[in-house]
Amino acid sequence: MPIAPDATTTLRDLISDGGWVIINCDNTACGRRVASRLPAFIAKYGPRASSNVVRANSVCSVCGTKGCTLTAPSWAGADKGWAEFPGEGVEVTASNLSA
Repeated sequence: MPIAPDATTTLRDLISDGGWVIINCDNTACGRRVASRLPAFIAKYGPRASSNVVRANSVCSVCGTKGCTLTAPSWAGADKGWAEFPGEGVEVTASNLSA
């Protein structure tokens, strides 16, 4: 589920969605999707910073495109919770997002 680029969504708000996000390169030809924990962004920008600061300042390590979209991890149900974090900078695929 993509996270809407709403200026009122703060990094602190996103931490409740599993503590990490998927960063999707804005260059559709690239399509890189990587996992990243939110505490690193909170340390850099502060908990009250809009999630838009991450969208605007992220740079793809493959194609160099500046800008991204964010996707919350998958919810697997009340008995399992959020999908497990696959690892910092790990390319996200359907096979490594199991909860």
